[in-house]
Amino acid sequence: MASKNNFRETGFSDYIKKLLELLFDEVTAEPKLALFDGLPVPDFILRKGELIVISEVKFYRSRTVPFSMLSRAAEKLRFAGNLTGFNVILIVSSLVNAFEKKRLSEMGVVVWDRSNIANFLAALGREDILEELGQSLMAAQQGTDISLPYEDVDPMTDTNPLSYFVIQSQTEIPPIEKVGAKCISELKAIPLGRDGWATYERKCIQILQYLFEDDLSIWDKQSRTDDGLSRFDLVCRIRSADDFWRTLVESFSSRYVLFEMKNYSDPIPAGQIYTTERYLYPKALRGTAIIVTRNGAESGAITATKGALRENGKLILIINQEDLEIMLTKKDAGDSPNDHLSNKLDDHLISLSR
Repeated sequence: MASKNNFRETGFSDYIKKLLELLFDEVTAEPKLALFDGLPVPDFILRKGELIVISEVKFYRSRTVPFSMLSRAAEKLRFAGNLTGFNVILIVSSLVNAFEKKRLSEMGVVVWDRSNIANFLAALGREDILEELGQSLMAAQQGTDISLPYEDVDPMTDTNPLSYFVIQSQTEIPPIEKVGAKCISELKAIPLGRDGWATYERKCIQILQYLFEDDLSIWDKQSRTDDGLSRFDLVCRIRSADDFWRTLVESFSSRYVLFEMKNYSDPIPAGQIYTTERYLYPKALRGTAIIVTRNGAESGAITATKGALRENGKLILIINQEDLEIMLTKKDAGDSPNDHLSNKLDDHLISLSR
């Protein structure tokens, strides 16, 4: 479990541990057992009587996440369950509808979402934990989302934890393909500078399509402005319900997002920010650019991004190779890469000066 500032992943997992200790006889965090050799270590092993459950906890800053993200996390759990013979459960901070829970259950994976968590705590009389968790969930919300944490919670979920588990027959499951890990290896092999710029641009577009397949559409490559004089690498239309992308639409006039890929050997200079800023038109719903770089940006370039936002309302985020690797690893694990972008946006906004 990655460590994050404020609430985020570790804080949510701490609340879930408190809940699980109320529901099960024994809760072991990140168990170091020989039977998990070759497998990712689960967040918890749960025991109640003869029942043994492998548990994975996922914190998402968005109230809802795409089914494909849940399915990816479930596939990893199902693989572990098949090898060990244990029941498996995915516990998430978001809301998951009954249809999606049923589909995941048919895969052999139990899902407890925000509704289950709230109803368990209420049934146990632990309003103290329920309130603390709710305050933390609200603090993690993004942009203009001021919804109460338990709005839209399904009050009818079963509060008997044993009712969710059955003895499952083992089936053959193919190995999970780790697209992100393959992309990281291929990205590292691309030469820096002019020799590798075209390959780098193509690979970055492939990576972005994998990371944000549920969030962006159109994927218009190497677009020219209407005067035909300027060109940028990629423009996409936001079609996401995720809170990060909704924040761009609602708070930064950005139905469309511009991407530029820079395979520079050195950090990008301030001049690159001024060039990119000219392509942004908040009144035309294109107020955000994301620059993908190998080695980040000079301090002057960072200052320029802050000036563009402070003076003209144009948002320019810079992500480097380390950011790409973090997001690809999260995507492979069934976590949300959007949460990493949310963290970068938080840091960018907090650091603005007058």
